[in-house]
Amino acid sequence: MVRKSWLGADLVFDLDANHLDKRSAPCIAEHGENWACDICLEAVKNETIRLIEEFLVPDFGISKGEMSVNFSGNRGYHVHVRGEEFKQLNAGARREIVDYLTGVGLQYESIFFRPRTRGEKRVGPKPDDPGWYGRIARTFINSLQNSELEGIGISYSMAKRIYTKKTEVESAIRAGNWDYWLRTSQRDAPVILQQMMNAQGLRFSDKIDQNVTSDSTKLIRLPDSLHGETGLVAKRLNSPDALADFEPFKDARAFGEEKMRVHAKNVPRLSLGGELIGPLRDFTVVLPEWKALLLLCKKEAKL
Repeated sequence: MVRKSWLGADLVFDLDANHLDKRSAPCIAEHGENWACDICLEAVKNETIRLIEEFLVPDFGISKGEMSVNFSGNRGYHVHVRGEEFKQLNAGARREIVDYLTGVGLQYESIFFRPRTRGEKRVGPKPDDPGWYGRIARTFINSLQNSELEGIGISYSMAKRIYTKKTEVESAIRAGNWDYWLRTSQRDAPVILQQMMNAQGLRFSDKIDQNVTSDSTKLIRLPDSLHGETGLVAKRLNSPDALADFEPFKDARAFGEEKMRVHAKNVPRLSLGGELIGPLRDFTVVLPEWKALLLLCKKEAKL
């Protein structure tokens, strides 16, 4: 890189649908990780919005004018941060950003005050606190209001007890009193709190996606180019705010509706652009050109 006269690199985030959990994208269990459909692409879009709105803007102070967002052309989205102060970050600094986003190394002792005597309360974060402090409190309250505490690491039995006193528990958390609902032994409290915190990190891949961010020399797909595995465009959005209304199978098509006859090998049931296709196994079918190209590029069909 020195001999190449490396000048800098965007801070890039790569989020893919195939790395979401089953709760967010249950469809992956049906169509596998090699495919993407309306359901899982909507889930990864929401995770990308969460990256921008809940981490990059409030925690890092990055303006949306310093970002560009594009569909990857396949299973997710790329977020480029182009601010000059980020372009010079080395691999170690970029890895620290990934660790912050995913909650790696986050310890409950730094968030919750551990009682030292029998009468002391377990004091924790309030919703209006900055960074991870406020995020943990807000996520807990939102999950409490929607009866979804199990989704952030709370056991079913404990969640059931908490639901019986929703109003009192919410008021206590807003005041930073976490001891109100945590009726458990001192030994189990750290485990419960740590599990809850671990469940709130941004859902990046274990390896591939994180390396895109931490490696300043990593290649990334050029926005507005064609993706060879789908025939879709790695469509660049006008602004990060346009992401909410973006629909990949409608807005990123490079080909039209002209009919094509293809022989499908093994295509699972998929929702593509609001319409169902498949399952198709050793079956000849007539499809719109953009769908036929998708199957051909996936090597699961031939003309």
